[in-house]
Amino acid sequence: MARHDHLVDPADAWGGDENASSYERGRPSYPPAAVEHLARVLNIGPGRTVVDLGAGTGKFTRLLATTGATVIAVEPQAAMRAALSAAAGVSGAAIEVLDGGAEAIPLPDASVDVVCAATAFHWFDHEMAMPEIARVLRDGGGLGLVWNDRDESVPWVREMTEIIRWDGYRPYGVDFDWWPFIGLGGYFSYGGRTQLPHVQMLDRTSFLDRVSSISYISTLSPEARAPLLARCSELVADFDEPFPLPYQCDIIWASRVARP
Repeated sequence: MARHDHLVDPADAWGGDENASSYERGRPSYPPAAVEHLARVLNIGPGRTVVDLGAGTGKFTRLLATTGATVIAVEPQAAMRAALSAAAGVSGAAIEVLDGGAEAIPLPDASVDVVCAATAFHWFDHEMAMPEIARVLRDGGGLGLVWNDRDESVPWVREMTEIIRWDGYRPYGVDFDWWPFIGLGGYFSYGGRTQLPHVQMLDRTSFLDRVSSISYISTLSPEARAPLLARCSELVADFDEPFPLPYQCDIIWASRVARP
């Protein structure tokens, strides 16, 4: 099984400096409890090495660094890597940043304890990525996958979904069955899955950055994007600022089975 073919290429979505900046400004971070949970079930902490795969601008990477583990960010887009390095420098986090992707991880065999991917796993070519992730993990190492899914039980968030036509592209959700992808090749045993509530506080400007950072919206021409952003602006025009955009943070973990 490969990545969803109807999605735009990430290089088109976030390859430029402005798109990476919009992504960093508009995308939510993750609940600290998500990292705390993965740290507990996957033993992330001092003396351990963890890779953030498809790290983007480092939203999740910076949280992983708070565990005391050695953190390596792997990201294929130069603009994203530059934004990640800049943000990590400001935060003071010691993070190694490498050019690479899930299908070609620039690390030796059996060299890391945990691989994580935050709102990135759906982009991978899983037939290539799963053996590559398994290659760099030590036996018994962990895989942690995280997504921020907008909470569409809230009426205005559901209306946002309709405006941005997310249902036409929806590659995942809190009920999506990822095991057929994770289990490819028999490299992993299933650990578990949980969801945590999360809230992103936004003003109207950062809300439009949030919308603009969505992959298929970022690739629209300015003329095609303008009416969509105008409708989103109208949606929140009467909200007090800052206002909450609610999410369910979806967390899945698995363990690398021992090599024969």
